[in-house]
Amino acid sequence: KYHLLTQHLDNWIHHWNSVSAWVISEILKDDTPRARANKIERLIDIAKHLKQLFSFNTLYAFVTGFNHSSVSRLKKTWDHVKSSSQTSLNDLEELMSNLENFGAYRKHLGKSFDNCVQNPAPQFDSQRY
Repeated sequence: KYHLLTQHLDNWIHHWNSVSAWVISEILKDDTPRARANKIERLIDIAKHLKQLFSFNTLYAFVTGFNHSSVSRLKKTWDHVKSSSQTSLNDLEELMSNLENFGAYRKHLGKSFDNCVQNPAPQFDSQRY
């Protein structure tokens, strides 16, 4: 039983590291600052969708990829990223910040859970479908 638990944890860690490395490699794959900026903007859009899907573990891997030293030091690239995308990224970074024991994330998660409880999914009559 213990081995199975650690295997699942190892798989989760490996997946998280793979996603983070994928974000970094996708950004660094392009040669020009403008092309890298376009890629960053698309990846930020994906990260926003991850938030909407409540996929916070993958979102955290994305944010970690954006903040990796190989990506964050690309000043010319970040100069080409639209300010709206940078604002969105800053919002996502604040959400996934480890300050106050991930307080912003826990607060957001609590609100999301409350919305799910208050607005449950509609019930469908299985005989009609």
